[in-house]
Amino acid sequence: NFTHEIKTPLGIIDGYIELIEETDDENKKEQYMKTIEQETSRINELVKAMLNLSRLESGKVKLSIDSVNLDDIVTSTIDSLISLIQKKEINVIVSGKDAVIQADLFEFQIVIKNFLSNAIKHTPQQGHIYITYDDKNFSIENEGSFLTEPQIKSIWDTYVSSDREGTGLGLAICKTILELHGFGYEVQNTEK
Repeated sequence: NFTHEIKTPLGIIDGYIELIEETDDENKKEQYMKTIEQETSRINELVKAMLNLSRLESGKVKLSIDSVNLDDIVTSTIDSLISLIQKKEINVIVSGKDAVIQADLFEFQIVIKNFLSNAIKHTPQQGHIYITYDDKNFSIENEGSFLTEPQIKSIWDTYVSSDREGTGLGLAICKTILELHGFGYEVQNTEK
């Protein structure tokens, strides 16, 4: 799977290098270089995600469990993704207060950031995202298209992505982190 995922961007880079060598048009060269940079970044993200997943699945990860304030994680995650939220004019509605859980802060931040970035990606322009939590449950619900049954069954698997924007490893990484914590997880369609 990894080889297959990396072949496409490498093929694109190779093709654009040939185009750069064949053209004298500086504007086209600049466009080709931007595409090469994008595909190189995609490979980089894929390799980093693969290394992170391998680290988590190795069985040698020691969680640093501590009291984690969900208010802080939610606020900092929204702040880190605010440009994407504003670009799509998404309204994020948070319902949660004073919730503290026992978790590894670093690892749990990865989960929340991945869930929220997926929600942003799949929420239409001017849509809504609802974040609800207490000390027992945490959910992120976004407006958007419903998932099919095959999508729901495979969403936690590696290299599953509905577009070329992601690596297809994010939810597999989240699954592994949540399982290391002994936390339950699921995805489902809602009315919204």
